[in-house]
Amino acid sequence: MFLKIMSNQSAPKTAKWPFLLGDVLLLGTAAWVATVAARPLGPWQTVTIVAAVAIGGWMFIQPFLRDHEAASELEELNRLSGAAAQINKVEDAADRIGRASENWQTIQETAGQTLESLKAISDHMSKEARDFQQFIQRAGDSEKTMLKLEIEKLRRVEGEWIQVTVRMLDHVFALFTGAQRSGQAPLIEQVGNFQSACLDATRRIGLNPFAAKPGEPFDMARHRMVDGSSPEAGAPIGDTLAPGFTFQGQVIRQAIVALVVGQPEPMMPDENPSDFVEPEGEFMPSPADTDLDDEPVASAPDPGEDSDPGKPASGNQSFLL
Repeated sequence: MFLKIMSNQSAPKTAKWPFLLGDVLLLGTAAWVATVAARPLGPWQTVTIVAAVAIGGWMFIQPFLRDHEAASELEELNRLSGAAAQINKVEDAADRIGRASENWQTIQETAGQTLESLKAISDHMSKEARDFQQFIQRAGDSEKTMLKLEIEKLRRVEGEWIQVTVRMLDHVFALFTGAQRSGQAPLIEQVGNFQSACLDATRRIGLNPFAAKPGEPFDMARHRMVDGSSPEAGAPIGDTLAPGFTFQGQVIRQAIVALVVGQPEPMMPDENPSDFVEPEGEFMPSPADTDLDDEPVASAPDPGEDSDPGKPASGNQSFLL
């Protein structure tokens, strides 16, 4: 600020009137000496005149010289002031650069701390993600295990109730066969209605019994012998000792049959039997289902009670509804 004020000032002016007054006095003295002195002028008159004129001329130019020197000094001072201002600007710039460097250092340190914090957060999030994924995997595995157990339980229960239902239907079949043997029409009708109601109930859950028609050719896929023997293919069937069963279209137990005693003319098989639905897919029985073949069947009718051994019992036709 001081340098700026100095640069706006002008050089002081020297008072000229004292020098002009002295110059006039000296020139007047020289003129007086030249006027009053005898002619020719003596040495001292000449020296006096020359000295007075010379001193007067010197005194006349002194104020102008002093003004010039002051102006020169002021110009030099202004130059120095400009240089000092430039130096101040350089120092200010250096100060700003220093502060900027300090700020940049602070920014770098803050950025480093931020990066470390972000890295720690990222590591923590990665760990949490891994833990969560492991938890989800464990939960999924546990849920799969529980579902497998539930499926196994359901299959076991399904096999058990199918086994129980088949056993009950075997007894119903034996009961109806016994009623037919008694020859009592009311008893046959009542037991037949009971059997029809049981069959309707089991059909709603997909369990359907079937029996072989008299004279139908023996089929290993649907029939079996009570002793487990394997007769010739196409041997005529004489009677059904125990019905077979299909569950959801799949055969889960073959009908236990007896072949015709003697050699009557074999009956051609029905192309569209109403008691059997062709399987639509592979049936996967539960462990309990595999025991169905070992279940005791209903008691077969005594051949001795029938006057004609080759005549099939009429009770098995109720399973062909």
